[in-house]
Amino acid sequence: MSHRAKVLTTGAMASLLLFLGSTGNADDRAEFQRVYQDYQQHIEAKETSEALDAASQAYTLGSKLFGKKNINTANLAVNYAVLLNDSGEYRQSGRVLRGKLSVLEDHYGTDAIELVPALVQLGRVKFDPRRPREALEHFSRASWLAGNHENDLYRAQQCYEIARELLNRGGIRFAEQFIQSAHAIYEKKLQENDLRLGLTSFHMGMWAAGRRQFEKAAEHFDDSLTAFRTDEAPMRQMEKTIRIRLVELYENMEQPERATEHCLALGEREPWSVAPAPIYSARPEYSKEAIDDKLSGEVSLKFTIDEQGYVRNATVTESSEKALNDIAITMIRKYRYPPRFEGGKPVVTDGVAYVATLAAEAPQAGPPPQARDRRGRRGDLPRARGFPGSRDPRQNDYPGGVDD
Repeated sequence: MSHRAKVLTTGAMASLLLFLGSTGNADDRAEFQRVYQDYQQHIEAKETSEALDAASQAYTLGSKLFGKKNINTANLAVNYAVLLNDSGEYRQSGRVLRGKLSVLEDHYGTDAIELVPALVQLGRVKFDPRRPREALEHFSRASWLAGNHENDLYRAQQCYEIARELLNRGGIRFAEQFIQSAHAIYEKKLQENDLRLGLTSFHMGMWAAGRRQFEKAAEHFDDSLTAFRTDEAPMRQMEKTIRIRLVELYENMEQPERATEHCLALGEREPWSVAPAPIYSARPEYSKEAIDDKLSGEVSLKFTIDEQGYVRNATVTESSEKALNDIAITMIRKYRYPPRFEGGKPVVTDGVAYVATLAAEAPQAGPPPQARDRRGRRGDLPRARGFPGSRDPRQNDYPGGVDD
């Protein structure tokens, strides 16, 4: 887990060590120096648990040496609070940070950039998606103060870290302003293949798709793909997620030909399954009669996946409700799959089985119906795990979702 706190800078360490010469007894000073060095080494080695223990000890010893209202103690508290927050110990972090912002403001000034790390950690402590106001005030102030840094990328980094915290904790609707700020800076300052730009482009695409601004979303996802595209097989998760999103967008835009390159890429670099999951699942279109009669049942289908991932020659092999057969056929014809590859080329796959579980009801927002593959497992869109800084991006918790 990355360490995002303000560690004592070289200058701060110099004044700290100078002050140690006349602070406390020699044993306490030596013990503090040892523990703080341990903390730094654990941070460098990304040893989070050990760093947390060392940060706790450094804060306790520092409080004794410097006093609770000393600037060094305040900085040690921020370091400790980062690791507590990373561990989900928000209440303990809040106790550690109590009164420290005032100490920092008295020392640095109320408009100082040095306040940014403390404000971010206080925002993390205070955030509750049901009562976000106080946390958002801390986050917004941190973002504004970060703009005083001589390097614009510092503000972009802080905005992205704030957005990531909000995304991870159910605050998606509050994160957009921070992603937008980071993205605007990254577009100006970074190369197009920089992963930081790729991440913010992905999030921008998610919000655009949620508002059904599909063309704009596709542009953002294309920018993100530029950063995450590789030739590795199997495909890395982030590239896979982006390509799946692009297939969904183009199918929703009724431009399936634009989705083909991504279906091919997924087929070529992902292991083939005898019961492949669709990349794109269409919704069933129920007739008024089916809805009125509340028809439901399972329809077993068999079909061919062609070289471009389209469904061809779909037929019903078994059905518990024959009135649903045509609905199931119409639905499956709109699905897209990753085509199977042999010898580096896409090939036709016959005899693919799929069991659609249907229940006629009035159209409403939500995911497409689930279905079972030939082995009776639930078949749905491939899970897109590994979304940096957020929950599963396949979940439609950005405004509006992306499905019809």
